[in-house]
Amino acid sequence: MQAKRKYYIIDDDEFIPEEKFHLIGISGTVRFYKLCYHLNHFLDIDLSMDEPINISIPGKKSNVSFLRLSYTKMPGQHRFEVIINKTSSDVLVKQLKSYDILCKLPFDFSSDEIKKICSKIKQLKEVILVNHVNVETIKEIHKLCVLQ
Repeated sequence: MQAKRKYYIIDDDEFIPEEKFHLIGISGTVRFYKLCYHLNHFLDIDLSMDEPINISIPGKKSNVSFLRLSYTKMPGQHRFEVIINKTSSDVLVKQLKSYDILCKLPFDFSSDEIKKICSKIKQLKEVILVNHVNVETIKEIHKLCVLQ
């Protein structure tokens, strides 16, 4: 049985995640599951449904859920994650509101590997924009970090 993960939200602008990762932002009309299918093929991984990221939004009575698929080859290794950044009315990481989907990739990927992944994602006709995002400039990066 997999250990439960805890998600946390903090308002500290000085938050520095222990986990290091690359982040790719994707915009377009590509369906979440179609993108994950192609990523499984491109990267030879097996993304599967994980617990969504649930966030309490001020002024809303209930939490907002952001779907997430993940893959870890072996316990303790870096994770691949694909996260919906937008629902019909809310955005998970507001600084990245121009991206519909966020892909977290292991930090040990080289810049050439990231470029190859971006170019393969760009080949999908429903994708409009794909960018390697500088994680260090994102104030709400803690929303993408999971405590194991």
